[in-house]
Amino acid sequence: MCTKFVGKLEFNSLFWISSLTAGEEGPTRRIVEDVETQCWKTKLPFQRYEPTSVALFLEALETIKAAADEGMRPMIHFDMHGLASAGLEFTATQEFASWNALVERLRTINIASHNNLVVVSNACFGLHAIKQVTLTKACPFYILIAPEQEVRVGFLEDHTAAFYAEMFSSGDIMSAYRRHLAGEMRVFHCEKMFGGALAKYIIRSCKGKSKRQRREKLISEIFMAGLERTPANLKRVRAQVKKKHIPDQNLIDRFTHPFFIGKKVAFTVEDLMLAIDQVGVGQKRRHPGY
Repeated sequence: MCTKFVGKLEFNSLFWISSLTAGEEGPTRRIVEDVETQCWKTKLPFQRYEPTSVALFLEALETIKAAADEGMRPMIHFDMHGLASAGLEFTATQEFASWNALVERLRTINIASHNNLVVVSNACFGLHAIKQVTLTKACPFYILIAPEQEVRVGFLEDHTAAFYAEMFSSGDIMSAYRRHLAGEMRVFHCEKMFGGALAKYIIRSCKGKSKRQRREKLISEIFMAGLERTPANLKRVRAQVKKKHIPDQNLIDRFTHPFFIGKKVAFTVEDLMLAIDQVGVGQKRRHPGY
């Protein structure tokens, strides 16, 4: 994949939110101590919250949002349990913060952060949050790293601190993810998601047989509306329809707001078309952007 599909990212603080059951604090304490030490060495502000209820959890997110309003560019780590159907779990009160409620709060933080929010979630099924993502609304995070299924505590203990150590030293989140977390966690990248969705649209609607069918349908509709079907008119209408169905930069730019919250996408429509051609139309392979 072309590296132009990965944009610029800024963050200047780490917020660690924990809500675990009694007896689980040991591994978390060791991880947090390591990560906090790394933050201290790199002079990155570190703040930990331990909410015991949904209300306190949402209050912590509101505090982070207020900090983002003042110029903070937060990275948030969720250290808690999750269920695919219910969301994030708060065992002390036997409550759940739904994935939808979580995403809506994260969206406000990402808007305040100008689409720079990074979220790392230890919660099982944490990737389910992306089901709430739509291109017609502001993206709730620039990057989300989370497990799609259950994740082993041993894996988190072995790899979390190492992930942060490499990320802080190299400044490359994706490389640190691939080296340390890819074994049991997956990544959502808003630009890659958008690039993949747009590539699918172009392949299905602007290439090959489907393109010809859409053009002919539109041409027929124009003449059915009353335009006289003369050779000159047919030639002119075909040229107009052909031009209209060639993907241009506007196809990308119109998603700058609201999905990207005004942040410029790192790739152009020419980059996207080149990547599509390299993959090959009709081949059963991953689309560009993934």
